[in-house]
Amino acid sequence: MKTFVMLLTVAVIACSSDQLTQPDYAGILRAATSDSGATILIGAGDIAGCGTFYRDEATARTIARVIADTTTDSVRVFTAGDNAYPYGTAADFACYNASWGAFKNRTWFTIGNHEHHNDVTAKGYYDYVLGVGANSGAMGRRGKGYYAADYGRWRLYFLNSEFNIAEQTAWLQADMDANPRACQLMVFHRPLYTSGGDDLAPARNLRAWHMVFWRHRGDVVLNGHSHYYRRTTTIRPDTTAGVLAEAAVIDTATGFRVFIEGGGGQGGLTTFGPDLSYDQKRIRAHGVLKLALRPTTYRWERLDTLGAVVDQGARGCH
Repeated sequence: MKTFVMLLTVAVIACSSDQLTQPDYAGILRAATSDSGATILIGAGDIAGCGTFYRDEATARTIARVIADTTTDSVRVFTAGDNAYPYGTAADFACYNASWGAFKNRTWFTIGNHEHHNDVTAKGYYDYVLGVGANSGAMGRRGKGYYAADYGRWRLYFLNSEFNIAEQTAWLQADMDANPRACQLMVFHRPLYTSGGDDLAPARNLRAWHMVFWRHRGDVVLNGHSHYYRRTTTIRPDTTAGVLAEAAVIDTATGFRVFIEGGGGQGGLTTFGPDLSYDQKRIRAHGVLKLALRPTTYRWERLDTLGAVVDQGARGCH
């Protein structure tokens, strides 16, 4: 494990609704990188809040280490929803901004259920992501919350698991038809492939997205919502008549890998449900997922809040 030296102490910044003050992580030393030539995507879901219950400052420092350790313009950050607790208000996003806001200009955002808890319009989320009062931008339209982006040779899809599921299914189908890629990745908040029980229930209404993604030979699905890290082997929807929507079969030839990364900082870590046949790794701790994306392959690392690698691997795209 690399040793990282901090040149300054990152202070915890008080949050307020009328001032967004971003932290300065520029004092983290650069180190030699093993990802030369790759585009890096790093992030998590279930991230920030005001007060000591949240660990978003710790996960932000891990991201800052990776940025300092890599060519600056080749690192982008993703969120997998539930960005600012508890309600995604302007005040809540002020506390997001006091940690992960350091990376705002390189972040692709995803909306979650907490952004809608007290306001069905999710005004706080759209004001922060698009700009106050703005109706559209690079990250979709206000009230829609879905969009696509190219990153290197990869096509990335960011979807809204809360509303307009059929509309997004049709859009995803059309965009994947029009923009074929060797490597494709899909991000949204609520997972379909999860075990229930003490865990959160599967989002069965999202099966159609996985069907479209699999038929187009998609590679990676990223979710949040459950407050832990979970990695599957490559799977696809079970197309047997009458099975539950969340039923999956292992498919090493055409399947996609699912990562649940809900360890971004929310303090209440989720208890695991039963281990599923396709689960390969489960970690109940805060951290972030780092993906090194190349034109025909990807490599993953799960990093804890000290920057240590606690899970890793690699695979080729379809």
